[in-house]
Amino acid sequence: MPVHSFQTLLDDLATIVKNTISTTIGSKSFVFEKITQPTAIQQRAIDLLGISMICTQSSWTLNL
Repeated sequence: MPVHSFQTLLDDLATIVKNTISTTIGSKSFVFEKITQPTAIQQRAIDLLGISMICTQSSWTLNL
């Protein structure tokens, strides 16, 4: 793995984003969020920090 300074590691981690996706299937609309898949370096930093990148369903909506 390449060597990072603290600043370049933060720059690399800053590329992880949460996307909001909306779609309509038939007459129903769905909105959900997805976090981008971390690279191997990002995942190693996440593991070392002891944090989780798991999304919860607290922010999803379902329009019937």
